[in-house]
Amino acid sequence: MMNYFEEAQRHAAWIIAQRHFFHRHPELGFELPKTQAHLCEALREIGLTPRQLKCGGVLAELGGREKPCILLRADMDALPLTECSGVPFASEHPGMMHACGHDTHMAMLLGAAAMLKQHEAELQGKVLICFQPAEEIMRGAEALLQELPTEPDFAFALHIFPTDTHESGTFVCPEGGYMSSSDVFAVTVTGKSAHGSTPNQGRNPLYPAMEIAQAFIAMMNNEKDPRTAGALSVCAFHCGETHNIIPNSCWFKGTLRMMDEQERRELHTRMRETVAFIGKAHRVDAELVFEASVPSLFNDPKLARKAQEYLERAAGRGVGPLEEKRNMVSEDFALFGQRMPAVMFELLSRSPENAHYPGHNPRVTFDDSILHRGAAAYAQVAQDYLSEYCPAAKENKSYAL
Repeated sequence: MMNYFEEAQRHAAWIIAQRHFFHRHPELGFELPKTQAHLCEALREIGLTPRQLKCGGVLAELGGREKPCILLRADMDALPLTECSGVPFASEHPGMMHACGHDTHMAMLLGAAAMLKQHEAELQGKVLICFQPAEEIMRGAEALLQELPTEPDFAFALHIFPTDTHESGTFVCPEGGYMSSSDVFAVTVTGKSAHGSTPNQGRNPLYPAMEIAQAFIAMMNNEKDPRTAGALSVCAFHCGETHNIIPNSCWFKGTLRMMDEQERRELHTRMRETVAFIGKAHRVDAELVFEASVPSLFNDPKLARKAQEYLERAAGRGVGPLEEKRNMVSEDFALFGQRMPAVMFELLSRSPENAHYPGHNPRVTFDDSILHRGAAAYAQVAQDYLSEYCPAAKENKSYAL
């Protein structure tokens, strides 16, 4: 059986160079022309035939058989941040930065594609190399899934995370519920403008908007079991322009994160009821909209255990246990898990001493020296999964599936 962890070290410099290019040239959302063009060029360089997708993503295929089929996914988009990391390959585009590690994800998947291409004849099925746009705005996965040429049997992804407690290059393999759902909610309250000296002639939208926001927070604190509750935060609030004019309207936005889908649906209902009741009590129009939503990310337990076995056998070190882990960040990779069994692992990146910053921070840095391990993990899981679940293996009674 091929050990990609040994082979990946020979590709380390090329993988790092790819990461530095992506980091210098971050792009946002679905508008990723330079990223898309570079990915296609790199894929052609390693002998693949990439396809540019309408959504802004890139897809390439490996292997001669149609089934089984595994999809390997990396996200492409950056964040609207001005970089302060001080790295020599810092962003050349003010107001844009790869602060979530998507540049490393693309580079690692390219490295995996290069190695898998070299051993394509050994693949016992199909590999879809999939680069996805617009993860940060939670819309890319849905768009990309509509363009898949076939329905994969398994989707696998890696996400790099900075750490100040673990060895750099460690894989963490959560099983079951892993990342929370994410809902962007917006409430608009429309009243009636008037002069501040005659409030009786208007209907001030500020007070019901404040009451709704406070009710949302109280609802999370008082109605949800603290052992399973998530997080609700009001993060933007706008009302009025000056001190003596009652505004016509008011709006606020926030984020809701939940692990349990049933609890999430119930809270959506209660939020809608609250907006309607408070609006009616104040005689104003109040509207709640969920602008963007993704469900919680669930790692298929059986395949999470299998993927861990593949990495432990090949890597020999740095594979953390399958553990009960909850993470209140969100990932639209969760939508892959609603279509097919899916697993996402963490690759932990040790931060420089006294310089630990979380993802989405303009000072965050990631460890280039571990990227070949991520590339190896992508390739190893793909090859071993296809070998274990191919028709010939299923017919072999000694192969325990």
